[in-house]
Amino acid sequence: MADGPLEHVLVAIRLKAMGMATMPTGEHSVIYPAVDYKVLGRRLKENGSLTKMVKCASANYVSVLEVWQSAPEAIAVLQEMRKEATK
Repeated sequence: MADGPLEHVLVAIRLKAMGMATMPTGEHSVIYPAVDYKVLGRRLKENGSLTKMVKCASANYVSVLEVWQSAPEAIAVLQEMRKEATK
């Protein structure tokens, strides 16, 4: 379990980078391509998303989803990297 906000965010980044599948709902589960979590983290740091995510994670009882939603730019970076991974 994460000890602090930064660790919570790093776990959130690693989970998304792994290409975790959505919850299986019959035939409609989605598998995303894995991306390099270190590169993803660097890009999030460069565009300021990492700071926003850590600030969000500083709140008590925040979910991984809420951490990602706190920085829409981070979602865009992740989507871009997933596209790059499928080329």
